[in-house]
Amino acid sequence: SLLNVDQTQFDLSEFVTSSWIPKDVLKERIKDAIYSVQNEIYRKILIRFFTDYQSEFFDYPAASKNHHNFVGGLATHVVGMLDISENLCRLYPQLNRDLLISGVLLHDIGKITVPDEILMKQTTLSTDEWERIQKHTENGVRLLKDFTVLPRIKDAVLYHHERYDGNGYVSKLKGEQIPLVARIVCIADSFDAMTSNRYYRLKFSDDRTIKELERCAGKQFDPNIVVHMIEMIKDGTVHSLQD
Repeated sequence: SLLNVDQTQFDLSEFVTSSWIPKDVLKERIKDAIYSVQNEIYRKILIRFFTDYQSEFFDYPAASKNHHNFVGGLATHVVGMLDISENLCRLYPQLNRDLLISGVLLHDIGKITVPDEILMKQTTLSTDEWERIQKHTENGVRLLKDFTVLPRIKDAVLYHHERYDGNGYVSKLKGEQIPLVARIVCIADSFDAMTSNRYYRLKFSDDRTIKELERCAGKQFDPNIVVHMIEMIKDGTVHSLQD
């Protein structure tokens, strides 16, 4: 249980300082991403979503149960994924950049339908709670149901938890059956989690991140994308993006 984590392993004040991103900075970064989308229809829909769901993106979670306040939730996570995803997109010219940026921005929109007490729970999830979290992909697609002009954005929303070996959810897609945009969002999502501080652990070192990517290549992640991610770590591209 996360409640039993040894808090003496690192200084929580360091976590709070290094993880805290001012809300106005988050908003500005997401605004820049939205206005970089060239397709006018995509751009208008993104503006609509981030207007309608602004509080859900920027105001949760407010604090951990250890009462160490921090800015978290969807906005911080999305910002952490943007540059990584865009750099990967350059390696796949067949993938539309506007589609990828829109997919990154909206991939976890369905989490706003999951109760906070489940999303922020620090003990083991029950089977029912885990199933409700898994439903965030389908719920996200339902939130986008009226936007029939954007069918491919739904690929990122619905399939970003599929695994390359076919053991993910919701459709058990395997390998290149998984849309490319979802495969990129999947690895960017996991990379951001590995390289971000959490209240129960510090971020992974480069070596540990590389080992985890290699371990999951062909299992959770597309092995070809893993190769590119590791190259970006080793040549310093990742660090220049995060500065």
